[in-house]
Amino acid sequence: MKKIPNLFSVLLILGLLLFGTTKLTSKTKNEAAVLSKKAIKVDGGFGYQIFSGKKLLVQQEFMPSVQGKVPFRSAKDALKVATLVMDKINAGTQPIIKKEELTQLNLFKLD
Repeated sequence: MKKIPNLFSVLLILGLLLFGTTKLTSKTKNEAAVLSKKAIKVDGGFGYQIFSGKKLLVQQEFMPSVQGKVPFRSAKDALKVATLVMDKINAGTQPIIKKEELTQLNLFKLD
């Protein structure tokens, strides 16, 4: 007779652990997927920040892939690149920006 309550207790505990682990995992995935961006003022122009929730993931104070430290001319330009970086992060690819991509966004002219 004692085997049935013990078996029930073990199954109940395993079920609660599985439920708790599933809830914790799905909450973490949803929180990680929430990205936001913000333009920031820097010397001579603009840059951007990308956040996951309240955690700062990226702070870019100048145009990537451009020789020297050249800031973006406007907040709008900085946010165009921030959006591209966020798209790459959400797609699971490296958030590397190439000069060609800056050219496509009309932010840089290739020589």
